[in-house]
Amino acid sequence: AEYMGPLLTTLQLGDNCIYGQGAAELAGALAHLPLLTTLELLNIGYAEAAVWMISALVYVPLLTSLNLNENDLEDAGTVSLAGALHHVPRLTALYLLGNEIETAGAASLASALRSVPQLRILDLSHNRLKAPGAALLAGALSSVPLLASLNLKKSRLRDAGATSLAGALRHVPLLTMLGLSWNALHHVPLAGALHHVPLLTTLRSLQCSGPVLRLALFDPMLGACAAARALTLERLRGCALAGNNVREAGAALLAGALHHVPLLTTLDLSRNRIGPAG
Repeated sequence: AEYMGPLLTTLQLGDNCIYGQGAAELAGALAHLPLLTTLELLNIGYAEAAVWMISALVYVPLLTSLNLNENDLEDAGTVSLAGALHHVPRLTALYLLGNEIETAGAASLASALRSVPQLRILDLSHNRLKAPGAALLAGALSSVPLLASLNLKKSRLRDAGATSLAGALRHVPLLTMLGLSWNALHHVPLAGALHHVPLLTTLRSLQCSGPVLRLALFDPMLGACAAARALTLERLRGCALAGNNVREAGAALLAGALHHVPLLTTLDLSRNRIGPAG
């Protein structure tokens, strides 16, 4: 760590096994990297090491991208991160996939978002936010008005969590990617809110685990889009509908709405039991 040059702007330490004294020394070395803008700490081995690195954010005020994916931070580590975000006010990308974050961590992170008003990418997928965590996050979206990508895939949101987020989309009008897939959503309450995000090009909200979803899913999403809200999705380029048991009836309804999305380039209809008629 002591040999890292002071002109370093990108440091990638992903998929290592850093712990104990090594983690402490590495964190201390950040004091000699004042120009660092990108710090990748994906799966560095132990949550303890990630927390050590978080404590050193005070040394890298120019940081714009921080990747802490798959470090099992849990709520305690997320609270530490929230307390350090004010040291990196220029942060534009924050990746926290797979960190076992629950309500307490979501609450701390939501409060800290005001410290990073330039944030454009927030990935909280594969966590345990559930509906309360989603509500807390929704209440903080006004602090990050430049947000362009929000990924909450597989975060156990269910309908209540998605409803909270739908009500907050008006605070992020520049959003282009919204990921809500694999959250066991039965009735996606987004159609009425999509006009708040006119730049949306990628919507990943219609996947769920298992064949629980029924045709009711399409009524608010695509039925509304085919009528009064069609203009909302004009820019949509990617849509994931895998694993929804759509079958022929759902495919017919989807087909009737596709002409409203002329820019669509990617459509995932795998594992939907669509037969010849569909």
